[in-house]
This record gives sequence, structure tokens and C-alpha cells, in this order.
Amino acid sequence: MAVPARCACSCSEQLRRRDNALAGSDAVLAETEAHVATAATMICLGSSRGRYCRARKDSNLEVPLFRQKPDFGIAALSQGRYCRARSAIREELPAQGQDGGHPPLIEIGLVHAQFETIHPFLDGNGRVGRLLITFLLVLRKVLRSPLLYLSFYLKLHRLEYYDRLTAVRVSGDWEGWLRFFLRGVAATAAEATQTAERIYALRERHRSVALEEAGANGLRLLSELFRRPLVNVNYVPARIEVTFATANRLVARFEELGILKEVTGQRRSRLFRYEPYLELFDEPESIDEPSVEPEVTESP
Repeated sequence: MAVPARCACSCSEQLRRRDNALAGSDAVLAETEAHVATAATMICLGSSRGRYCRARKDSNLEVPLFRQKPDFGIAALSQGRYCRARSAIREELPAQGQDGGHPPLIEIGLVHAQFETIHPFLDGNGRVGRLLITFLLVLRKVLRSPLLYLSFYLKLHRLEYYDRLTAVRVSGDWEGWLRFFLRGVAATAAEATQTAERIYALRERHRSVALEEAGANGLRLLSELFRRPLVNVNYVPARIEVTFATANRLVARFEELGILKEVTGQRRSRLFRYEPYLELFDEPESIDEPSVEPEVTESP
């Protein structure tokens, strides 16, 4: 069947426009990647704004329309200021880098500040930036599992957090930001360690109670509660391989012992919560911070 000439012309025009749009997108993407690569290189070198401009000029990059001046948050971080910043925090963070590289926590602190400065998304930048810290800690093998989250610390110190990031962008005060970031990591790690110790103590205490009051089935139910601290009676039989009647008696006994708490107030479809365990994860009113000397930030 012959294709009408008008339709053929229309299709050709649409394909031409598509090709032009893709070509334009490729050009924009290439330019964006070049800017990001240049900025990343300058961050690693501890560059000043002048060195960034020279690097951009050497790369034959045009200034993007949305940013008529370079403002990647690296304006005042000269090589000398970076060296002073690294020297200032050595007492708080022993060098962990390899082959002359920067310590992982320093790099992660720089990356987080840089991400929040670029602010690449319309929404969710804060959440992604905080997750980025944890994922990079795992990637750099500082952590074996993603178990350290700074969200609560940053929430407690929200005003200082914003002030520190703003000071980086406005005056290049990376020293102040890195000190704040490292204190947050240390305080959060200490709190996580204390929580782990409380979980271990709770488990050992409840294991003794469960074994004495409910035998081997009680131990199996307790182990399951650490994996799933909110259960109903129907969930228990298949998980610990007992009959429904036995599961019902176990749950009732755990409720009497204060290990489980019924949360619905209903007679049917009841849910039980491992209350003492979940209480360990309630947000504290504050986090104890490591003691540090008064901060002195040198002018550039």
C-alpha cells in the first residue's frame, strides 16, 4: 500500500526534528559532563576560583546560561587553606587515605557539601545527600553495612548545618564545615555503638527469661521478634514450626512477661509489638558530642 506523500513528508520532518533535538541534547550533555569533570578535578586539587576559571578557559568551555559565574562552592579553597584545614582536623581524624589520597571521611564531607551546593533535583536533595554519606561510607569500606545515618544529628543542628554550608559557598570556610561534619560522624557513631550495646544486653536478658518461662519455642519466637518486631498470632506458627494453639500460648505468655504489647485494643486481628526492643530506636532528645577545642578559622 502506497504511503501518501503528505504523510511521508510529515514523518520525514518529525524524524529531522528528533535528530536535531538528540544532537542538541548530546551537545548539552557533553558540555555538562565537561563542567562537572573540571569542577571535580579542581575540588581534588583544592582549587581557588581563579584556577577553576583558568581550567575552564583551557578546556574551551563556555559559561552555561544558567550560571554566568562559576559558583560550585569551591571559591575560596586555595591550596594553602586546604592544607590548613587538613592539618586542623588531624587530631580529630587520623589519616586513613592510601597512596597519598585524602582520608575517606574528608572526601565524603566534601562530596556532601558539593552535592548540596549543586542541588541537582527539584525535590529530595536533602534526603539523597544524607543517603549519599552512608552509601559512600560503605563504598569506601569505612562501614561493612549501611548502619550510620547522620539525619538525626543534622536535624538537631539544622541551623548550624545550613550556616556551615552557606559559609562554604560564600567565603570558602571548608575548615568549619569539615569540623562540623566530623563531629556529627563521631557523635552518631558513638550513639549507634551505645544502641548496639543496649540491643545486645536486651537480647541476653530476654533470652534468659524466654528460656526459663517458655523453653526452646520461646527462644525461637524471641529470635523471630528481632527480625520482625510486629507480629500477629497467625504469623508465628509457620515461622517457628509450632501449632496455632502453641503459638497462641507463647504470644500470650510473652505479653504477660512484658516482652510483647498488644497495640490494637481489639479482640480479633490483634497485633503485638516487641515494645522494649523498638523503644531502643526512639529518637533521643540530644546526642552527646565529642569534646573539641574552641574552633579558630583563619581568614584567607
